[in-house]
Amino acid sequence: MKRTNQPRPRSARGARRENPAQVELPLDPLQQQIHEVLKAELGVASTPCGEGAAATAEPAPLMPVRRLQNYAYCARLFYYQWVENLFEENADTVAGSAAHRQTDRPSQLPEDPKELELPEGARLRSLQLESETLGLVGKIDVCEGTGDAIEVIDHKKGSARRGENGDRVAKDYDAVQVAAYALLLREQGQTVRAASIYYASDRRRVPVALTEELLASVLRLRDEARAVAASAKCPPPLRDDPRCLYCSAYPICLPNESAFWAAPSGAPPELKEAPRPPGDDGELLVVQKPGCTVGQRGGEFVVSEKGKDLQKFPRNQVRAIYLYGAVQLTAQAAQSCLEDGIDVGYFSPAGRFLGLLRGLPTSG
Repeated sequence: MKRTNQPRPRSARGARRENPAQVELPLDPLQQQIHEVLKAELGVASTPCGEGAAATAEPAPLMPVRRLQNYAYCARLFYYQWVENLFEENADTVAGSAAHRQTDRPSQLPEDPKELELPEGARLRSLQLESETLGLVGKIDVCEGTGDAIEVIDHKKGSARRGENGDRVAKDYDAVQVAAYALLLREQGQTVRAASIYYASDRRRVPVALTEELLASVLRLRDEARAVAASAKCPPPLRDDPRCLYCSAYPICLPNESAFWAAPSGAPPELKEAPRPPGDDGELLVVQKPGCTVGQRGGEFVVSEKGKDLQKFPRNQVRAIYLYGAVQLTAQAAQSCLEDGIDVGYFSPAGRFLGLLRGLPTSG
């Protein structure tokens, strides 16, 4: 089991663009002259450029499974983070790091991963594996023994998507990530029959079926991601996609603006919803309409009126809720506010302050 850091592919910014009209310079005599000078004065037996280039070419770096998940989510995000090495923090990424605090403390591991044995119910945290054959490297949040096999568990801060029958289903790109972890474990001789994702907002574990189709898609996406990285061309942005609104790379990507600049014809694109600014500490949720109710569903606060949803707000992006007049707060939403340190202020319809709901300070 290796733990070496792998170099990243070179950025497209450093790629040289050839000019077909440029006259080719006679470099061979110059290379030979440099070779002779180094050999005569320094005793260095240098190899002229072009000779043995294939033998000295650097091998392709191992791709982190997290970046493979980025590619399944958005190829442009993958390119920025893996090729360009650009990463921007926002409220979502910080909350994601907080959701991984428990799993970031690694367990004691044997020297040889093939000697790994987990009794039923036993857990290993933060297990890092890499494979030259698969070309992948990754850190598994939790490996749980199931008696005769291992279950892979990954932690996510958000909530699962809803299926046709309303049941919780793992997001496709999250399923790709745990399937890649399963392949890494299987190559080490471990039996992996189950995988699941724990969504912190739902506080539930959602199973992922390790089908042959899913495992094959991991390898296919890996090959596609490698090709995108090697092309040194940034993929085009998504168009009118809700994934862009809360993406940490939005200030770098500028999807709507980039699409307009690529083909500047007609009027500029109109933003249907403003993107979340980077580094924002949170939003104030103010409800003044009588008869409204503020509830909580999954990882969102939902403002509704007579059973009809009016607007939704991500729970981890709200820092305070102000209620004016006859506005109700459900018990579930109140408990979430107490747990997350979200203040709830109560005001009269005229704006007179009545009281504050706030949890006890943390000590120790």
